[in-house]
Amino acid sequence: MLEPPFTGSHIDILKTGYSNNQNWMSFYGFGPAINVVSATLDHINVTVHNGAAIIYVYNTTTTTTTTITITITITNSWLYSGPVSNGPYASGNGTIIAHNVAHNSGSERSSSFLGNFLKDDIYSYDSVAHSVGIGSATYYALETIEENNALRDWEYGPVVFSAGALV
Repeated sequence: MLEPPFTGSHIDILKTGYSNNQNWMSFYGFGPAINVVSATLDHINVTVHNGAAIIYVYNTTTTTTTTITITITITNSWLYSGPVSNGPYASGNGTIIAHNVAHNSGSERSSSFLGNFLKDDIYSYDSVAHSVGIGSATYYALETIEENNALRDWEYGPVVFSAGALV
């Protein structure tokens, strides 16, 4: 895992391989192309296949009175996830902020933007989310999903899966 805060720009990443334990690879965040506590990423091109998240942020840091939310900001980027691989993934009080990001998923269980454990928020502006395959949502979060000027295209999966606020 990279030490916070991580800043990266003009990066190309290709992540391949396969794990037969999808809980370890996806839900617990083992094996993503980028695994960070917090980051600012600009002009990145990331492709992942077979069970790895593109970017995974996880945090359970708390103080005596509040929980600290960790943020990944992604701008001007192109992301692709193949079979059983997700786009930017926030878990454990994580937040994803995407500006001018295009994410395409190429198969089943490959959601575009997601957060699914504790308080996870997704903010998407001027972005594109395209998902293909059963179980692939363009947005999947248990807390807030906010989008503005976003294009969503999906096949065989839900547009949005959320238990929280849609803004």
